[in-house]
Amino acid sequence: MGIFVNAQKVTSNYVVTHNDTLICQDITVGAFKTTCTRLDGETIKMANKDVLRYAKDGKLMQRMPVYVYNQKTKRQDMMELIDYRNQVAVYKHEFYNGSSDHPDVNFYFYVHGDCIEIQKNPQLDDIKEFVMNWNKDDIQVADQQLTKK
Repeated sequence: MGIFVNAQKVTSNYVVTHNDTLICQDITVGAFKTTCTRLDGETIKMANKDVLRYAKDGKLMQRMPVYVYNQKTKRQDMMELIDYRNQVAVYKHEFYNGSSDHPDVNFYFYVHGDCIEIQKNPQLDDIKEFVMNWNKDDIQVADQQLTKK
């Protein structure tokens, strides 16, 4: 899993909301609220819908749009940033679909804020291959083909 280590090098715990950034000694994320215990012991609670991103114990989580059948929905959910390489940010989104005993996992691949690929329950080798073989020219060629139409 060495390829996905660079996104986990954050050393401090923090929460970013719409209007503030809090450095935390500890973070607890519940079903509806996130609690930040600051370095001075003060406890601050906020609604999960107000949290844009947070880092806890080296894990980076960010609110990102959810896609269904490759279509962007109005829904957003917290996703874990697991890698950033070759201009590709890879986010992991775990969710329960109700028809399985274990969560499903979608991996979203972003370049410059645009989702370029979604893989459902992929093997680790598939993710590595996509990131390592990504070429920014691929998107430029696709853009040129779209503008010709």
